Amino acid sequence: MALKKLSNLNQEGSCDVLKLSKFSYWQKRYQDQHQDLGFDWFITPADILEHILDILNQVKKKHVNKSLHLLDLGCGTSDLSLNVLAHTSSPVSMILLDFVKEALLYQRKKFSKISQKGSSVQFVCADILNIPFCNNSFDLIIDKGTMDALLKDSTNGQFKCEVMMSEVMRVLSKYGRYMQISDEDPDSRLLCLEEICHKAFTSSHKPNSISHELDHKKLTSDSNLELWEERNILNKVTYKDGNSLQEKIQNHTDSSSFDPHHCHSLERSDITSWSFEVVSSHCGREYFIYWFDKLR
Repeated sequence: MALKKLSNLNQEGSCDVLKLSKFSYWQKRYQDQHQDLGFDWFITPADILEHILDILNQVKKKHVNKSLHLLDLGCGTSDLSLNVLAHTSSPVSMILLDFVKEALLYQRKKFSKISQKGSSVQFVCADILNIPFCNNSFDLIIDKGTMDALLKDSTNGQFKCEVMMSEVMRVLSKYGRYMQISDEDPDSRLLCLEEICHKAFTSSHKPNSISHELDHKKLTSDSNLELWEERNILNKVTYKDGNSLQEKIQNHTDSSSFDPHHCHSLERSDITSWSFEVVSSHCGREYFIYWFDKLR
């Protein structure tokens, strides 16, 4: 199923929505000093902060004896994680991940100006199609517009989302939650999410190895705001036919025959059904929070 309705992630008025799925576009945008890098796509953090903190507390109740580990997946330059850190009542171990270094340098500068109140923050430059962390690493994964950007690519977008979702399920901990913020209405998005999950669970081919995994619990340095980089990740994952993940994405004809990473050990019953909540912005527009919980 192709996603028929394109969301309004591109608020710049351009008809070229494909560019929003491209590394080159985001790198150029974040390198451009004239751009307002503090601009938040979709809804502003102030409009959803209460909802995010409520979800954080729900997840915390299932992990009462540990600090929460949070992953902001494709964080860009959004202020969302900054606001969460500033207002949460419990310490969190937070990872901001993006594939553009300039976005993370901008984030690091912002975070250096606030008190972390016992929490920790790390910045990892990597690709969401191969998240460089060990299995079961995160209790909450936040996706604010990241899948929407991937879906702008009408040729490979849904396939990339299947790879991303497989990685999300792999690094999400037991009783952890993946939540997605989008402007796509439930009539379209829920069907798309179910198909993406189905493909991630039912595909058949297995990778030979994953090149590199970080343990966020061991990310220690003199500076709590160190930037970690993992370069050319797509070309480091190889499959039995000798192709890299990048080649799989470029050459795929049927994504149902591809098994991205470690998801093959899970079944559909290992996650809950998708839920959603409607959130209104300060300008009166509706946005949506979608989520599922991992059961094992």
